[in-house]
Amino acid sequence: MSLFAESASVKFISLDEFRKLIEANDGLVIVDVLGRESYKNAHVKGAVNIPLAELGEETNLKSLKKYKTIVVYCAHSRCHASVNAAELLMKSGFSNVLDFKGGIKEWTEAGMPVDSSSSEDEKKSCSKKE
Repeated sequence: MSLFAESASVKFISLDEFRKLIEANDGLVIVDVLGRESYKNAHVKGAVNIPLAELGEETNLKSLKKYKTIVVYCAHSRCHASVNAAELLMKSGFSNVLDFKGGIKEWTEAGMPVDSSSSEDEKKSCSKKE
């Protein structure tokens, strides 16, 4: 049985699975696909902000590494932006894309660590050559 529940081609992960991936720290890339203001208010610690409307841009796609595990999230379980982002990334050749469906709402309600800074530094570190 897979660790991830699947719906169509998008793999969804629970809060506990997401937390365990972060703790494992195996080069995980976390992408907040909400708008900049939402990101500034609160985001998962270590997440980069690439709003869904900008995710398909070549420079944003190139800033992500195809060989890394990417977790996308949006506002809450009824928000479809993260599913759309996961599908877009998979169509762009990313093979290990996961959707934390609970979004920032479930994350904060569980008392998990959040940050409220700009993503520019995180985005730069995501695009560094390895």
